[in-house]
Amino acid sequence: MEYHRLHNKLNKVNWRGIAELVGISSIILGLVFVGIQLKQDQRIAEAQLGAEESARSAAVAQLITDNIDIWVRGMDGEELSHVEEVTFRVVASAVHEWFTDEYHRGYRLGGLARPPAGIAQNYAYFIYSSPGYRRIFWDQRLKRLAARNSTFDRAAFVPENIDAQNFIAAVSEALEDLDGRGVPASDPRSYTE
Repeated sequence: MEYHRLHNKLNKVNWRGIAELVGISSIILGLVFVGIQLKQDQRIAEAQLGAEESARSAAVAQLITDNIDIWVRGMDGEELSHVEEVTFRVVASAVHEWFTDEYHRGYRLGGLARPPAGIAQNYAYFIYSSPGYRRIFWDQRLKRLAARNSTFDRAAFVPENIDAQNFIAAVSEALEDLDGRGVPASDPRSYTE
């Protein structure tokens, strides 16, 4: 009788222990699965961002190619007709948006692809090396922002959102640094070839 009682006790303890072990194992496996799934989702999101970036880059390159004569003359700072200047501004705006998107993408990915500060510096050097781009697009954009902000009684340099404000401020700061140091400029067309 003593044997049966002891045997029953061991069976209850074993089943209970086994059930707890299975339960804990299931929780751990579930967490591992969730971790793997999150990692896959992150890789998919990064791949989609990469595909979007490639599509944007191709669209900007095509826009430049379609208007190459105006783009080259504008980048060199040559005089453009009114219609050509409007066309140049459209292309320049697409280039600006590309740099802006790269900057924001750098922040979203934690600077893994390209650090945001480096993107702002690259854009500043692009502007610095491109007298026409700077005169026709960048300086005019800053003037429009300042005029709009003063109209609405805002501080200077307040674009549409804080991320855009940070980008414009970072580019402006890097551009001032380049101006102050008198760094030799490269050929601006090297960015489009």
